[in-house]
Amino acid sequence: MTAAPPIGYREGPTVLPRALLYLALALVFPGLAGAQRPTRHVYVVARGDTISSIAQRLGIPAVRIAGRNHLQAPYRLRTGQRLRLPPDVAVPTDVPGVQPAGAPTPTVTTAPRSAAPARPARPERPTARAATRPDTRAPAPTGSRGGSGTRAVPGSRWGRPRHPGQVSLVREYNGERLTVNLRRPSASALRRVRWFLRHPDGATRAMDPRLLRQLAAVSDHFGGRAVRVISGFRPFRRGQWTPHSNHNIGRAIDFRVEGVPNRVARDFCRTLPATGCGYYPRSVFIHMDTRSESAQWVDWSRPGERPRYGTERAPPPDAPASTGAAPQPATPETHDHGSADEGLDDVATEAPGLRGATPSPEDENPEPPGAVTSP
Repeated sequence: MTAAPPIGYREGPTVLPRALLYLALALVFPGLAGAQRPTRHVYVVARGDTISSIAQRLGIPAVRIAGRNHLQAPYRLRTGQRLRLPPDVAVPTDVPGVQPAGAPTPTVTTAPRSAAPARPARPERPTARAATRPDTRAPAPTGSRGGSGTRAVPGSRWGRPRHPGQVSLVREYNGERLTVNLRRPSASALRRVRWFLRHPDGATRAMDPRLLRQLAAVSDHFGGRAVRVISGFRPFRRGQWTPHSNHNIGRAIDFRVEGVPNRVARDFCRTLPATGCGYYPRSVFIHMDTRSESAQWVDWSRPGERPRYGTERAPPPDAPASTGAAPQPATPETHDHGSADEGLDDVATEAPGLRGATPSPEDENPEPPGAVTSP
């Protein structure tokens, strides 16, 4: 008589149920019985936490935490939210906010305020401006409000324009005003600017669009303050200091920015590529033009005088010649005035009031020794 086969036996290889296999392993290796699945942890979001700060604090990639909790960019968190942490990663348990998954969320109690009534809490969103910086702005000069308005920016002296690219222009000799967007000037804007920058006798010429974009850059840099135009287009005339003035072909403008020292405006002008910048320490404006290569010069003459090229700190030692004389020859110790666009004699004709105008002491005094005078 043949005995009955054991339970679980069948022909071929012996296959035991999985439960019996685990029981056998537990009996053979008693230590495995205590090797339970790793403790699952959660992180309780505190005020001001972001997914990046939590990942850095725990040493876990942010993408792992986001994927574990099915979060999507921009990963907005709320205070008290419980984030499940990956179970296969060693979690430092000494970090505040880390607790076992089954632990109850601790209750935070605060002392009641006696003055103002309680307001509902708003979850804070981390932004790029979360870190506070000291306000280093200088007070805005009085009477220097641009036509397009300005907005103060922490850490910025000049603020930012309310409407970037929009320039508020004022003609010095007649007070005419024009507000126009010059960042990408349209055909209509080009026509309006052409008439606005006309010569006092009514002559006009199309202005270089690149010059207008540079003027928009100047306006934006100084918070949209008004730009007072001294001279735009000037037709060629016999007796002008240079026969190739960029004013004659619509590529130059003489101007000042309301409330901004000419030295400061000059320094920004020198940062623009392929630009000519003329600085006149004894006048009330600067010159800017477009050209193939950048150039700069310092002219110590006054409106109506022949050019007197010097350095940033002092005029040339020789006395100025009488009005109407031939231009001075270039000297090695001066700046690159071989590319200068002389025209203060024309400016005096166009705006006679500038003959007696004097710059502010901040613009007229030379820079201290050792100052950097070139960009």
